[in-house]
Amino acid sequence: MEFKRTCEWCGKAFMAHCYKTRYCSKQCNGKAYKNALKLKRRQEFMDGEELAKQDKPVEGVQDKPFLTPTETARLLGVGRATVYRYMAQGYIKAKQYRGKTLIRRKDIEKSFDNAPDYKKHRTKRCRKPTSELYTLKEIMQKYEMSRKAVWARCEKYDIPKIYKGRNTFWSKAQVDKYFATIVTDYNKDEWYSPSDIEIRFHMSHAAVLAWAMRNRVPRFHKGKDVYYSKIHVDYLKGVSDIDPDFYTYKEAMDKYGLNMNQVANIVRTKDLTRKQKGGKTVFSRKEFDAQMKVELKDFGIIK
Repeated sequence: MEFKRTCEWCGKAFMAHCYKTRYCSKQCNGKAYKNALKLKRRQEFMDGEELAKQDKPVEGVQDKPFLTPTETARLLGVGRATVYRYMAQGYIKAKQYRGKTLIRRKDIEKSFDNAPDYKKHRTKRCRKPTSELYTLKEIMQKYEMSRKAVWARCEKYDIPKIYKGRNTFWSKAQVDKYFATIVTDYNKDEWYSPSDIEIRFHMSHAAVLAWAMRNRVPRFHKGKDVYYSKIHVDYLKGVSDIDPDFYTYKEAMDKYGLNMNQVANIVRTKDLTRKQKGGKTVFSRKEFDAQMKVELKDFGIIK
C-alpha cells in the first residue's frame, strides 16, 4: 500500500510505502536530522544562559533595606507570583505605594526568627461513599485487564487515586469514562486474533504485529490477548470490498434489523458524516454504532 505524502524538508510530494515516512529521500532525512541536532544544541545553550542568569545574585540586594517583589523573588529563589501569593496570605509584609510595592528586608529576616515547626502536608482523604469507587480488583474483573494494564491506563489518563485507610480506590465515573473504549463484550466473528491472521494470510507473528501497527488497525486487549478488527484487516488485505469506516444503508439494516426509513431517520436527525461512493450514499460506522448504542440503552436492550 502506498501513501501520498509531502516531504517535511524540501516540500516535494512523493509516494511512501509507510504512513510514518516523513522525508522523500535519505538526503532530506539526513539534512533534517542535522538541523534537529543544531536546534537542540542551540536550545540547550539558551537554557544554560537563562539558568546562569537566574543563578546570579541581584547586585546590591544584600545592602538594600527595601526590596521590590522581583528582587525578593530573586533573593528567596522563588517566582514573582509566589512572592505576591505570600504577601496576599500575610507571610510577607509589604507596603503599597502608587505604582510601586516595597518589602522591608528586615521583615523577611525577622519572619524566620519565630517560624513554626515544619509540618509535612498529609494526603487528603476522600469521604466519597465506597459505592462510587472502584478497587483495583474490581477494575481488573470488569474490564478483564491485568494489574499492570490497569495501573498503566490510570497513569496515562491521570485518574486520581483515593485513599481510605490502607486501601486505594478510583472514582467510578473517571474510570468508566477513560476505560469505555475497551471492548468487554464482543462478537468473535468481528475480530481476528494474531494467530487467525497468521493462518489466513500466511504471515509470521512478528509480521502481523508490524503490519497491524503500520496500518493502524483498530484493536482491543482482553486480558493478555489482543484482537484486531476483522473488517479492517480484510479490507486492507483486499479480500473484502466492505469499507471499514462507512456503512451502506443495507449493511446497517442487516446488522441492526432496521428498515430503510429507520436508518435514514437516524442518519438525517443526528447529522451523521456522509459521502458519496460509487453512486451510493454511505455514512460513518463509528458515529452510527455510537448512536445505536444510545438507542439500545434507552430501550433497555443493553446496559
